[in-house]
Amino acid sequence: MPPGAGQARTSKLGFHVGGLQSERALVPLMRSRSRALALALAGALGSAVLSAAAPASALAQPDAPAAPAISAGSGPVSVAVVMPLTVPPTTSGLLNADALTTYTQDGGLLNRQLDAVAGTSAAIGLDPMIVASIRVLGSAAPASALDFLSRLHALPNEMFLLGYADADPALAAVAGTQAELAPLGFDFAIDPADFGPAVTPSATPTPDATADSDAGATTDATPPPDDGTPPPLPSTEDLLAWPTTLPSIAWPSEGTIDAAGLAGLATLGYADTLIGAANTTSTGTALVDLGDIDGLVVDDDITEAVRSAVYAPTETDYQAATITLAAALRSVSITAPGRTLIATLDRRWPFGTARLASVLATIQSQSASQLIPLSAVLGGAKASATLVAPDSDVDAERAATLTALASAARAETSYLQIAEDATVITQPRRLAVLALSAVGWRDDGVGWDAATAGVLADSESTLDAVQVTESSDQLVLSDISSLRLHISNALPVAVTVYVRVQPLRPLLQVENASVEVAIEPDSSATASIPVQSITNGDVTVRAELRNASGQSLGEPRFLKVILQAGWETAGTLIAGGLVFLIFGGGLVRLFLRRRRESAAREPAAQADD
Repeated sequence: MPPGAGQARTSKLGFHVGGLQSERALVPLMRSRSRALALALAGALGSAVLSAAAPASALAQPDAPAAPAISAGSGPVSVAVVMPLTVPPTTSGLLNADALTTYTQDGGLLNRQLDAVAGTSAAIGLDPMIVASIRVLGSAAPASALDFLSRLHALPNEMFLLGYADADPALAAVAGTQAELAPLGFDFAIDPADFGPAVTPSATPTPDATADSDAGATTDATPPPDDGTPPPLPSTEDLLAWPTTLPSIAWPSEGTIDAAGLAGLATLGYADTLIGAANTTSTGTALVDLGDIDGLVVDDDITEAVRSAVYAPTETDYQAATITLAAALRSVSITAPGRTLIATLDRRWPFGTARLASVLATIQSQSASQLIPLSAVLGGAKASATLVAPDSDVDAERAATLTALASAARAETSYLQIAEDATVITQPRRLAVLALSAVGWRDDGVGWDAATAGVLADSESTLDAVQVTESSDQLVLSDISSLRLHISNALPVAVTVYVRVQPLRPLLQVENASVEVAIEPDSSATASIPVQSITNGDVTVRAELRNASGQSLGEPRFLKVILQAGWETAGTLIAGGLVFLIFGGGLVRLFLRRRRESAAREPAAQADD
């Protein structure tokens, strides 16, 4: 299922919701570790109950007036505005605490985006990486980030989810990496210490509950008794869950959708895609049927005028841009009265949207135009249209690089069958590939080239991380002996490999064809391979590493073994002879000395006689 399917999940973090609690109501719970966690994850909790209890339209704008009537062929043009809620593209696919603090503090990028869109009719395309980055930190999440998440959840704006890290789904379809468009998980980034005991809300009667049996009850979070059981940790689904009020909508890079990309979006399950007017045949409505998927056509002229006004650097520029916008709207109302239009803001940094509310007010104030929610376009009239391919295959090189990134990640996954816990490497690598698929990288070719080269180099390093180290020639002086091979492991996880040794000449017999070796992270170990000499001589031995399935790992090593088995017998004889000579010589010397002493005593004895 693509992002933004409009399904909200109940979190599995040990919290039980006994009523409708918004994240803003949970702010005081930040004082304890477990209560801070409750705040960080409330978007997946209370929102799930809300979405189950009320229709999507009620969840999106509970107090909003009905959408303006749309009458094709007469009246003002109807304009829906869509804004992305994203951050500058990353290389990791996850925001750390420092980055979240910078983005969500007063004046921070995310805070400014939220301030700009709050209270407007603009639809939001939300990058789920932002939500996951906050939730994965648990109680260690910055207070400003938790407050941002609470405010985001409270927004009445219509919302859909972008691809994770704002990955371009159309580019992935062309690159053949659709299977890599979802995170593998976040276990590597979760610190259990940041997730306290589960909190179970319990109903507490209000002071006058005894007087009135129908009186309401408040819900207080009561920590359960500590029975020593580790608290449950969030799953991938828990971290990514977010309520949406719009169907799944793809938002690829502007003007890049070709036939392969469009077919890929349909295969991924998207119901609609935002697409530039130049990318389709002309039509009189913003919603068009492109075959297997519907297109939400972005009007190029109105979008350019809206962006010029929203991002105007000075008041003079803003005034000029609003005049241009009003003129463009009047022109459309004359040529196509009652037409629906879509205008979008782009992924742009630095992001200045302080004028968004004023621009939307300008559109609404014109007699030639009115603002409508994006859902009104989706529920309105639909025309037939066909895809117009881009003038040039602008993303062919990017797609090829993305294919290489995904292939390298798959090779790592296969290689890491030897690892005790491969997710330490595979999970962050998937996030990195997603991050480098972001729409925002398209405007930074130099930075993207450097970032992708770095990830490819890291993948290559992984495939060379466990290997037989270089060694000098080995001398074998006995018929039965062993070869000792040193194996290094540069990975941050423990591995188990199998050493296979093959002599290239029949001078040496290997007793055990495969020897298992376990190696700790960032360390080395020695493998001892039993061998038997057949005859003396020199032999080259081929040594390689394999996994449990018998697949080769890396390049083999070749070492020279010198066989001098006869030296063992000769050495024994020589040593024995030396021992005999030493002890025999000593006995002879002792015998001769005593004979001399005896001979010297005999004349003295005769003289006495």
